[in-house]
Amino acid sequence: MKNITIITGGSRGVGKELAKEFLLKGENVAIISRTKSELEKTREELSKLTTNDVVTYAGDVSDEKFVKEFYKDITKKYNITCLVNNAGVGRVRHTEYAQS
Repeated sequence: MKNITIITGGSRGVGKELAKEFLLKGENVAIISRTKSELEKTREELSKLTTNDVVTYAGDVSDEKFVKEFYKDITKKYNITCLVNNAGVGRVRHTEYAQS
């Protein structure tokens, strides 16, 4: 079985850049994102960099059912050697402060 690095939140930003770095170092990469269209675009872009595997999964890592199904599927084909838990939710709010 091949080894693979899993990156959550891998379709853009830091996750996408980490996927590029792992691929350029000879790793196979699985990226997870909630947005299928962004995943496909990113997979196409990353696949041009290397002949290594770029595997995509659309889903929410906060959904236990998705995570269990993902794990069952990925471990049929790969040995997981690294997990980069990059997925997150950003919240932007205005802050108030008291002036003395």
